[in-house]
Amino acid sequence: MSKSHKLEESIQVTHDDLRIGMAGIHLDAYVAADGRQLQGLVAGLWMYMRDDPQLDRQEWVWPGSHLTIGNYTIEVVSVAESAVEIEITP
Repeated sequence: MSKSHKLEESIQVTHDDLRIGMAGIHLDAYVAADGRQLQGLVAGLWMYMRDDPQLDRQEWVWPGSHLTIGNYTIEVVSVAESAVEIEITP
C-alpha cells in the first residue's frame, strides 16, 4: 500500500528507513514517460537510506517520475511552486 507525502523546501520527510528532502523547484524542459518533450516545473529530490549510504542520491523529477531506492518506489504525483506531492510504495 502506498503512502502520500507533501514535500516542502527545508523539511525532510521520513518513511521507514528512507529520508527525502526537496529543493530547487523551477521551470525546465523534460521528457515525459511517453516520450513527449514538455515544459513544466521540476524539483530536486535528495534521498537517503538509513544504514546504507551507497543508495543515497539526488535526482531531478517532474510529474509522473518514478524512482526506486532500496525497496521503495517513489512516484511524483505533482510539482507545484512550493511543494512536491509523492507516493511511496514499500
